[in-house]
Amino acid sequence: MRKRFPRTHRRLARKALSLLFGRGAGHGAGNLLAPSVGKAAALTRVLHGLAGAGTLVALSVGEAGTSDSSRRSDVVWRAVGYGIAGWCMEVLWTGARSGLRGDRKLEAKTYLWMFPIYALAAPLFEPVHDAVRRFPAPLRAAIYAAGIMTVEYATGWTLDKATGHCPWDYSEEARFHLNGYVRLDYAPAWAVAGLLLERVHDFFDSAVPAVREARV
Repeated sequence: MRKRFPRTHRRLARKALSLLFGRGAGHGAGNLLAPSVGKAAALTRVLHGLAGAGTLVALSVGEAGTSDSSRRSDVVWRAVGYGIAGWCMEVLWTGARSGLRGDRKLEAKTYLWMFPIYALAAPLFEPVHDAVRRFPAPLRAAIYAAGIMTVEYATGWTLDKATGHCPWDYSEEARFHLNGYVRLDYAPAWAVAGLLLERVHDFFDSAVPAVREARV
């Protein structure tokens, strides 16, 4: 027998889709790509949508595999949501780069290793965001860029030592890099990513507790 999602889950899914594609199912892609929508606004909508979808999947899996008496802490659900959203964003990013290089197949890729790395946003990014909320945006962006690049270097080094290879080795394609683990010219992109991630964090702050309370 096919299991139906609870009404709250379905509402969350609709909210995620509306954030991702805009209002109106038939005009989703057009809304996302409309010239009137700025790139930052469009990317924020994508992040919100992926975050909502990740939360939905995480909570649904948890509901199927755990009892009410043994619920996991919210940080687990958030970590799964960040991991899923990160995977999806990496597929979009690498697919878009393939398209810019002339690949009509829009080939995209990611790695299983990336899931736990993106999931680190729950225990690492969220406390930093809470601590610097009142700081000016440029300062917050600089802090995020430094933090993300530090984590990228640490995880790249760890994977290199553990497996003999870093999945995102930049040494052959980037002029400015640190041992192939970090691209220095990506600092502005990571700064913007950190500011957009603030929206995802705030979305989780409202969505995860609301869904959990609805399940009680």
